[in-house]
Order: sequence, then structure tokens, then C-alpha cells
Amino acid sequence: MISPAARILGCDRGTIMDMAKRIPAVQVALEEENELAVDMSEIALFQAVAAGKVDAIKFHLKCKGRGRGYIERADVVLSGGLTLGEIIEASMAPSAGEQGKA
Repeated sequence: MISPAARILGCDRGTIMDMAKRIPAVQVALEEENELAVDMSEIALFQAVAAGKVDAIKFHLKCKGRGRGYIERADVVLSGGLTLGEIIEASMAPSAGEQGKA
């Protein structure tokens, strides 16, 4: 949203960013425009889901359906006093059967 505003005003986008740092009303306006863009994206996403677009459905479930088991990756919880480094080292070390071969 900043680049189009800069073109309309005939200035560089850095000028707008500098003004936003100095003038709270400019910062508020940028934040409100960003929220509007997010709202528009959400509406378009919901319309795509309603239209049965598989990619949109998958995206929505990955983002909002975690509590129902729609996840692409599992969160790893370490216990037993091992660090992640120790687990990685152990997984990369040759097994006892492989050590005898050579």
C-alpha cells in the first residue's frame, strides 16, 4: 500500500515511512490500510472456500484447523533430559552393526 501512495503523492516510499515515524496519524492510516487489505484477503479466501477451491480449503484448514488435527507438521516436544543436538548426533551415529563392517 505504501508504493501506490508514494506514486500518487509523487514521492519516494521512504518519505512516507519517515513521515509515519514522525506523525502518528500517518502511522495509523498505514495500519488501517493494512487491516483493510487483510480483511479483503480473508473475504476472497472465504469466497474461494465456499466455491470449493481445494487449495483455499487446504490453506484455511492448515491455518485455522490445527485444533482439529489439520496440520502439516507435528510439533516436537523434547523430554528425558536430551538436547536436540544430542538427539541429532545419536540419529546420525552409525549403529553397532554398521561399526563392525569395514
